[in-house]
Amino acid sequence: MWKKNPVCSICEQQIESTDDAEVDHIEFYWRGGKTIPENARLAHRFCNRSRREKYKSDDVVRIKKDEDYGNLITRVENDIRDRIDSVLSNAKFDYWDSYLPEQIKSKVNERIKNQITKHPYEKDEFNLPERKLEFCDIFDYLKIIKSNWNLFDKIFVSKTELEKHFTNLNEFRNHVRHGRVINIVARKGGEAAIGWISGVLSW
Repeated sequence: MWKKNPVCSICEQQIESTDDAEVDHIEFYWRGGKTIPENARLAHRFCNRSRREKYKSDDVVRIKKDEDYGNLITRVENDIRDRIDSVLSNAKFDYWDSYLPEQIKSKVNERIKNQITKHPYEKDEFNLPERKLEFCDIFDYLKIIKSNWNLFDKIFVSKTELEKHFTNLNEFRNHVRHGRVINIVARKGGEAAIGWISGVLSW
């Protein structure tokens, strides 16, 4: 397809190399579109993902319209944490010491120490890496992913997009968690971040 006509069917601009090209499902695969030549067209990788992001974002907001933003954010955070645990545990069962940046390990250990001081009967629960991940924040997740990019690049594809959406999600989360008035920019950025992250993790 690229040799025949190397033009993106979405933005209608020239595609400079096959590394920047993807075959796009005209009718989305996740909406039942078949992987057949009649349902295929050439697109930039970014354009293809942006198109999928837009429609998945719309779907997420529509599907979750009866939930408040707090529940949405909690669900996305849980999905991020679960995916990080899944990817790293596939690389090494007890991955905490090998794959976590020292700064994050130190911060999490301090948070767990404080938790155990209040609830000493929970001490043994925090030996598992997935429990330790619960004490990370959104930017910690971002750092973990970036520091192990070779394990996550096929999932998130673009570090630039990853950082943008995690930053917007974090800002949105802070507005919601602290009961602040959410301006239109923060709200739209937060909704787009939820849509993008949910779409990437379910793709």
